[in-house]
Order: sequence, then structure tokens, then C-alpha cells
Amino acid sequence: MALKTRDGTERPLLAPAADRADHGGMDHRRVSRDAANRLQPCRVAAFAILGALLFVAGGSSGCAESPAGDPGGASARAAGASPILVRIGRTYPDCSAGRFLVLADFETPDQPPMFRILARGEEPPAGREPSLSILRNRRETGAGGLQATLRSADEQLVFDGTLGDKRSLIRDWSGRHLLLMSAYGPEGGAPLSVSVHSGTDRPATWSATLPLRAGWNTLRIDLDELAHVVDLSDVRRIAWSCPAGPLELYLDDLIITDNTRFERGEGAAGGELLLYSRGRRLACGVGERFEVALRDGVISGIFAEAGSALTPPGGGGPLIVPLPEGWTALRERPPAPDDPRLFESWGGAIQGSQGVVESSAVRLVMQGARRYGAAPGEPGGSAESGAEDRAARSQVRLTVYADGRVFVRLRMDPGGREWPLARAGHALLVDQRSGLRPVPVAAADAARRVHFARLGRDRGDLLWIPHLPSDAAQRLDLESIDEREAAVLIGDRAAQGVIESAHLLMLWPHDLDGAPEGESFAADYQQPGRVEVTTGALRTDVDGDLNGDGYNESEGCHELELAGHVARWRYDPAGRLRHRSIFRVHGTAGRTAWVYVDGRILSEQWRDASGTLMFALPRVRDGIPRIEVNCGENRSPATGS
Repeated sequence: MALKTRDGTERPLLAPAADRADHGGMDHRRVSRDAANRLQPCRVAAFAILGALLFVAGGSSGCAESPAGDPGGASARAAGASPILVRIGRTYPDCSAGRFLVLADFETPDQPPMFRILARGEEPPAGREPSLSILRNRRETGAGGLQATLRSADEQLVFDGTLGDKRSLIRDWSGRHLLLMSAYGPEGGAPLSVSVHSGTDRPATWSATLPLRAGWNTLRIDLDELAHVVDLSDVRRIAWSCPAGPLELYLDDLIITDNTRFERGEGAAGGELLLYSRGRRLACGVGERFEVALRDGVISGIFAEAGSALTPPGGGGPLIVPLPEGWTALRERPPAPDDPRLFESWGGAIQGSQGVVESSAVRLVMQGARRYGAAPGEPGGSAESGAEDRAARSQVRLTVYADGRVFVRLRMDPGGREWPLARAGHALLVDQRSGLRPVPVAAADAARRVHFARLGRDRGDLLWIPHLPSDAAQRLDLESIDEREAAVLIGDRAAQGVIESAHLLMLWPHDLDGAPEGESFAADYQQPGRVEVTTGALRTDVDGDLNGDGYNESEGCHELELAGHVARWRYDPAGRLRHRSIFRVHGTAGRTAWVYVDGRILSEQWRDASGTLMFALPRVRDGIPRIEVNCGENRSPATGS
């Protein structure tokens, strides 16, 4: 089956029929694929969109825009904001900046007529209409909610405003990034399907199914992801239904909001780091060059200059994927790296989160996590003490430097369960409409890197380098039937126990077009320069140094330790160009430090999240620099923030 998009074309859906029932906010979109869209090698794969659009958070809970600023504070009251808008700003953190529109708050009797109950064939059931509820509502925001009785899976509640005398559904959602609503779940929970429809001449529909937990649920739908399916400038309908059968549905507070919040780099110039949250994404990058985003605990997008997406809606990678035996030889049905059924034996992804670990003018560190399994109170769930600790988990950590390097650490822990398939590898998906194409390489090169190239000057390529060359020992290139999406699968490990890996993504500079440039960066990362310590020690036990050799491949830095107040070492580039060698010296937290290279002081230095000294050498190819770090007594550390 195909999905009608906003431009009128049909985009093949890319994974076998499945419901993404991820229990807590992951992507529950219903997708299917007919025989004509089956995966095949190199013109090969068709993929389902990886990613998460919904998040369910337990909690309790007008068509006017709130004034800018703090809607919950005195400034909002002084500006004349209604008490309802003030309460909304206080109740929903995504509305705290005041940039939101209330589609319906159910505080006045003229709002229920904008809603209606429809059965199959768009027929309204006789004698039943939605009504205001004063007994069940989000009391933090007001006294009213909406009640609708759905007596079967064929009935749906529709909000289109066509029957309203004074109000209608706001159609233009442009500039908003999140759809918020509160929905009440019955005892034992229930699945709720939500759909958003746009257009008349070229209609398009986005839909998702998610579980409601008992009590009030705050549903957060990422509009940036919906924009890939529906026309947000011409929204015509929102609909709710229960695929499990009858449901007494209660809703409150339908809101669209721009929840963008910058933590660093708002209006950043080219080359400056930026960090912000938007919709349900946490994004960081380098101004005018690239961005990388996390959502629901996984890498959800890579963006180039001017915000153009390099990866498919909702995903990209790199990510760890289970693979069958002999996966590179499968021609009829090769593996789909974003098939939502890959982890269904673990119960599906039910909870995702992400956060900032470190933010300075030199680097940003973000991490995300996702848990798998049924939630307590759901089929297969367990409220047993310690059950959550035994759940399968995935983790990702991104370390982004201002010079354009992105170090990625991946970890997959099955929590004592068996892996879904016998082998494990890595995948990265790209959107070929961005101009990116996987560059075929000779077998000898395939063991070092994967190069996605774009034609034209000033258009950055994407270079993917696993730290272990063996993680690229086998490779399979895949492409969707409509040629819009492509993926590369690499690696071949036994799928046993915890699997960890580290990778380098290069999106800058622009001159990565040739094999020599890619080879130079790959060799620099996979075979780091040699550190010969004369005073102090090489640290081999730092978290992120996956092979214990003193080079932290997860963060791209050499790890050293002071001896008292000093550390000395020689750095041998081993005959290779070292683009920007980074060092971290432990024992320096809270102490003033001086760094000397061949007797000359090095002024550029910064501190990591723990206050530990870090610094970088510019390009090194010839000679063996002598480096010394000298620390004074404990004082406030200098920072690069």
C-alpha cells in the first residue's frame, strides 16, 4: 500500500505491515507494504520510517494566542492574558514561552458543536453527540472537558469545526512544532488512534495508535514529523478512535505550540556551536553547517546547511540492528534496518529520553536512552520490583565538536534476553532527495569507511567511520523502490550479550568528495597516534574507551593522568596526518593548568562536564611534539564556556 503525500505523489511505505505499539510514546503508525515494494539489494530496500512521534506522560490536565513571554507569570497577567491561558502556560512546560494557540479548551458551551461522532461511512449515530464534562477534566487548566461515547471500533470522534456556529478548527499550523492534548485512559488502559488530515484537492492523512494509561495522559505529537506527510498550512480534521472497541473518551486542552528553546547559540554564526530543543527533538550542531538531533532516545535526524534533512523522516542512525545469518547474500528479502518488528520479541520500545551532558564553546555532549518491554499494567508488563532494571535498553551518546566531527557511542543491552536474530550490525539511512548517494567502494576500502556524497560545491558530504575496521568488514547497500531513501548495512558480530560500538560522523568540511580525504580521516580515527608517557600515566579505564588502549574512541580524545602536579608525554603521529588531536588530563579538576607544546604555551583549553582539562593540537604530520601539563594548587578551573 502507498501513502498519499502533500504533493500528491504516492510514497511506498517501507516495512511489512505492522502496528508500532511502543507503549509510551514511540511511533505507532500503521504501515504496510505490498509485494511490489519488497526489499531487494541495491535498488533494494524499502524501509518503514524509523522514529518516534508520540510520547505519553502521566499527569492530570479557545482559539486565541497567548502573549509572548511567561504566560504563567505576572507579565502575562499584566498583558491581559486570560486566566485560562495563564493556567495552560503553568500546566504544560511546552507552552511556558507563550507561543501557543489553543484549538479547544472546553471552557465554553459553543465548543462541543465543533466535534461530532461519526460511524463507518461518515454517518453520525442517532442521538449521540459530544458534550462538556465538568466531572472529568484537567482541573489545573479549567473546569471543563469533552466527553464522547464511542460504542465500537468503527466509530470516531471528529474535530473539523464544520458544525460550529462561532468557532472552527484553526487550519494553519505553520510555525508550530508540537500538538498537545490531554486524554483520559480508563482503568486497565486502552489504545487510542489519532489522525490528522489536510487538504481537499490532494488530501493526506497521518495516523498513529498509542496506549492510554489509566488516568490523564499528556500526548505530545511532533509536528515537524507530521509535516513530511500532511500539509500543516491546511489542516482540515483531527480524529480519534479506539481500535479495541468501545471507549468512553475524555479530552481536554487541544493546543499547538512553538516550544523551541535555545540553550546555546541562538542566532549562531557559521562555525559556532548551537543547542536547542524543538517539538520532541533535542538538537545540536554547528551554525550554518550541520545539526544532529535525538528524539525518544535515538538519533532522529541529521541536517545540513539551511536545515535540509539528510536522513529520512524520523530516523537515520547509525544504529545497531539485529541481522539474520548470511544477510549480505539475501536477495529476495534482504533485512530492513528500520523494520518496527525487529525488537518485538523484547516487547517493543516503550520509553525514550534524552538530555544534555556537557555544553561549552568547544563541544557539546548529548545522550539518549530507550527501554524495551511492556509497561506495568499492560499485557506482559510487570510491576515487580527491579523489573525495569532488567528491561532491554539501547543507549546513544553524541559528542559534537565545533570543527565538524561527531563521535557516536552506541550500546544495546538485551537485559538477559536472547537477541532477536543471530547476528548484529550497524545501519545508516539517508534521504536521497537531499542529494546524498552512497559511494560504491572497492572491497579493501569498504572495511574502513562509508561515504555518502553530494554533487556540487559547498554541499557537505557525510562520512561514516566505525572505529573498528571489522565493523565494516561486510556491507550491503539498499535503496527504496521509489529511490527516495537509501541505507548502508555494515558489520557482522555475533548477537550475544551487550553490544557496544563507536563511530565518527564527518559532515564538515565540504571537501570530503574524494577517496584520499576520506581515507585520511578514517586512518586518523581508526589508528590513533601513539602517546609515549614519560611523567604521569596513560588512562585505560575511562568510560567510553571501549578497547582500553588509552584513546577514547567514543569522544575522540587521548586520556592521561597527572603525576602529582605534572604530566609529560611525546605524541607520535606515526607518519599520518592528524587533523586535530585532543587530549584530556585527569587530576586537573579545580586546578589552574598550563599546557606547553615543545616549550611554547598553548592557550586554547577547555574543561569537560567534570571540570577536567582538555585541549587540542592543530594538524600534526611530521615530528614528535613534546607536551607538558603543569598544575598549580586547587583553584577555580579555567573554562572554554
